Amino acid sequence: MAPGWEHDFSLTDGANTGQDLLAANIGIIERGEIGVDDAIADSGFIFIGTDHADTTNTWPFYHQTRGNDYLWLSFLKILRNYLGKYNITIQAVQAAVNTMNRRMRDLMAKELLYKGSRIQLDSGVNGVDAIRGGKVTLDPIYEIPAVWRRAHLRTSPNAPAVEAFVEDLADAIARLAA
Repeated sequence: MAPGWEHDFSLTDGANTGQDLLAANIGIIERGEIGVDDAIADSGFIFIGTDHADTTNTWPFYHQTRGNDYLWLSFLKILRNYLGKYNITIQAVQAAVNTMNRRMRDLMAKELLYKGSRIQLDSGVNGVDAIRGGKVTLDPIYEIPAVWRRAHLRTSPNAPAVEAFVEDLADAIARLAA
């Protein structure tokens, strides 16, 4: 018995109901097929889905937590160690920024953020009144990699490879005659 409703799906043909559902950000469950090279799995059922129910593509859904939410929550956990405990000093703000940057470097090393992610401080926003009022505004700059949704394979003849083969073959035959 299969979960859900039956529909067609193929990894190699984008013109089917399963691919249409995925293109509309709707997750699907597919049945694996033993011995079928272009099946999504060899057996059992597999879930294919990546997105949230939002209409934007800016912050994709990863498992149960959106990538952006995960990063923001980790930033909040870092900042709560400083709020109300330290004065606004260069050293205190640098320590918080270093900790947030280290978190982003860890995510970049795992390829969960693109390289170049960083924390910035806009001096125009962090003016005299803001600092006197105990407020510091930091700007996390980052980009979460998009979920790989579709791959296209384009094959074409390779005449230079045949030419190289002919040269290798000619050299091999010439060595035999020597």
